[in-house]
Amino acid sequence: MKIGILTFHASHNFGSNLQNYALQQFLISEGHDVETINLRNDKQKYMYHHPLHKGRRTPVLWKVMARFLDPKWLVIECKRWNLFEKFLKNKLILTKEYKDWSTIDKDIHTFNYDAIIAGGDQIWNPFCYDFDWSYYLPSNIKPIKKIAYCPSFGNSIPRIIDDTSLSLKIKDLLKDFDYLSVRESNASEYLNGILNREIPVVADPVLLVDPSVFLNLIKEPIIKEPYIYYYTPSHTPDYEAEEIAVELANTLGLKIVTSYPRFFKKNLMASVSSGPIEFLNLVNNAQLVVGKSYHLVLFSILFHKDFITLKSKKEERLESFFKILDISKRNIEYINDYYHLTEINYKKVDQILLQLKDESKQFLRESLK
Repeated sequence: MKIGILTFHASHNFGSNLQNYALQQFLISEGHDVETINLRNDKQKYMYHHPLHKGRRTPVLWKVMARFLDPKWLVIECKRWNLFEKFLKNKLILTKEYKDWSTIDKDIHTFNYDAIIAGGDQIWNPFCYDFDWSYYLPSNIKPIKKIAYCPSFGNSIPRIIDDTSLSLKIKDLLKDFDYLSVRESNASEYLNGILNREIPVVADPVLLVDPSVFLNLIKEPIIKEPYIYYYTPSHTPDYEAEEIAVELANTLGLKIVTSYPRFFKKNLMASVSSGPIEFLNLVNNAQLVVGKSYHLVLFSILFHKDFITLKSKKEERLESFFKILDISKRNIEYINDYYHLTEINYKKVDQILLQLKDESKQFLRESLK
């Protein structure tokens, strides 16, 4: 079959890029002809602009100071931007670029798709800055199948429920899908209620493929000495999380490596310009992985790493995921919690994950028959 993928593929975000790559590679391994619809709307371009251009992250005072006091900061940011664009160009199979659904809809029947898969990441969260209704496939595209694989509403469902008109719009758009699945159980419950159909929860696309698919992208270790990899998916410092990472580094005698420059922390942290491949490299070769990120956890598990994540109200999805894998203690609240942890039984974790992976693959195979 010829399949189009529509997702947050062009966000300069490790998880967004890699989940798209994983779904692409899985579908290719199943014998399909696959490409990603290259939707890059104006807001997303504004959000992930080149560091020398005006955009959503136009420098505030501390960033101006950082660039003045430490010019390497700007060099690192430019290099990082280029690494993301290089990954998009070299690792994802893309159509020409589109800016909205109307421009896609004009060409959609020239693609000769048998199906479009909308999925992965928070594409159905209407409160994301770069959200676009395109991810709901908002027109009649028959005979092309509409398939939702693992989309997420993020933490927006309570707000959607409170907005009757918004909920009705979502219901109207999704009732036209041939196959529906979601990433989180609360999304399944919400859609079960408004659509009156059973909506399965499936595995994130990065779990569909063997870890070797990602490890084959990695060359030799970027950092040669033992280190803690610390990552939170934001330019804004998370001081509480950073202090936990620093204390662990001092206790364990390890260096801290991060993917975002911290000019005021340069005596404590080494910053590595990172695109998706560098992120994989840093996770895979770390002695300990620390942070607040859904995909940081997934890759730590795939690579069988020692890791901890720090409790956050925005990451309820990790709580339920940890319970399934019986590793809830890895989601810590205080530094002392780390010292009471036992080694992760990855043999047991892999056995639990296997069923979820198999069910998820079966959903895709059935929907693509």
